[in-house]
Amino acid sequence: MIGSRKRVEGGRRPRRFRKVFFLGLCFYMAVGYLTTAFRTLHVSDPLETTLALPMPEGTLLSGVFSVHTERSHDARGTREQVAEAASSVGLDFVVIGDHPPNDRTPGWAIWEPGFYGRVFIDGGLELRAPEAGKVLAMGVDSAYRRWQGDLPSFLGFLDEQEATSMVVHGRGPRGSERWVHDRVRGLQGWEVLDISEASRARFRGPWSLYHVILSVVAFPLGLADESMLHFMREGFETPTISAYDSLRLRGPLTATAGLNAHPKLKLGPVLLPPYGPFFKTLVSHLAVAGPLPSDPATARGLIAEGVRRGDLFISLGDHDRARGFRSAAVTEDGLWIPMGVDVPTRGQAVLRAGFGEDPDRKVAYRILRNGQEVEWVLGPSLEWRTPGPGVYRVEVYRYGIRMGKVFFRLKPWIFANPIGLLEDGPGAE
Repeated sequence: MIGSRKRVEGGRRPRRFRKVFFLGLCFYMAVGYLTTAFRTLHVSDPLETTLALPMPEGTLLSGVFSVHTERSHDARGTREQVAEAASSVGLDFVVIGDHPPNDRTPGWAIWEPGFYGRVFIDGGLELRAPEAGKVLAMGVDSAYRRWQGDLPSFLGFLDEQEATSMVVHGRGPRGSERWVHDRVRGLQGWEVLDISEASRARFRGPWSLYHVILSVVAFPLGLADESMLHFMREGFETPTISAYDSLRLRGPLTATAGLNAHPKLKLGPVLLPPYGPFFKTLVSHLAVAGPLPSDPATARGLIAEGVRRGDLFISLGDHDRARGFRSAAVTEDGLWIPMGVDVPTRGQAVLRAGFGEDPDRKVAYRILRNGQEVEWVLGPSLEWRTPGPGVYRVEVYRYGIRMGKVFFRLKPWIFANPIGLLEDGPGAE
């Protein structure tokens, strides 16, 4: 009898432990969700709009930057697989970001740009800039094992190549890749968002198990892109974006987004992780002069020029609806200023943004001046008068339910490139 009672008590302990563990895990997952589910905001009601929405000049292209293939030592995948995944989600272009090997391998060479079906793929390179960090370069037609000179000579090389280059991993968690120089003169872009770096940082934090479980459940359900976007718990309030806002005050610098996608395993035609979910996370929408020409070199030049101009916005998920977004500033003399441009102005201007024919009514606009938040305005459209000169930037958030000042499921959606309204007159630089 005593032995039987001991066996019964011994059997209860594992069941009790499993119950406590399960309840603890449920509590942990619930808190992990609730930490990003609610936010309190002081918002201004929308004003009746008096100005038409700006229309993009030319053509709006959607694509992604910084995608790795099997040419990078730590990735798998081919250009054909990249193009297939991009086409399946409706992208127009992909800029590869392979890094040259330390030792040349047979068959490794600069990739020429080309069309794969309807998707244009540019063979960009991820290069290490001496004394600084890493850049993604478009249009480089020669590679090197290690640059022997200093940063000015490296930037001179890029200039000679007429390359369009952007800083990547600018404030990422890996110190060996972080941009450490105090300037970016000679470069055209700064990667403000990087889905892989966000996930890397998240898996080192207190909510790492939460995100692991979320990802494991999401992938079989076809929600992998949603779980990856959830890695970005800080939204647009990150050191990388703060650094960009500071650098942008010194002159035009295009904000871009990178995937840093590295498929690690190749099982026959299957890649793990696959490109597809990445291609639905951070999509760049770029206004260019016209449709992509059939000549690959000319197409590359068109995209590169668009990046330099900076009439570009980034969507975090739901990129089909995001394509309807428009943003510009209108000066008092009626001049329309697109994103990415700096202009002198003698008076105030109006920021105008919205979504064209199908406005999303559950949106809120965050307005920043010189990197500092100045106001939140409820959607569906934004028409807001600037108080004076400055570099202005608009962010768009979506939400589920609003209860007064409390917003449920407020999620960052669109990051628009800034517009510089510079002081014009006596004493202006």
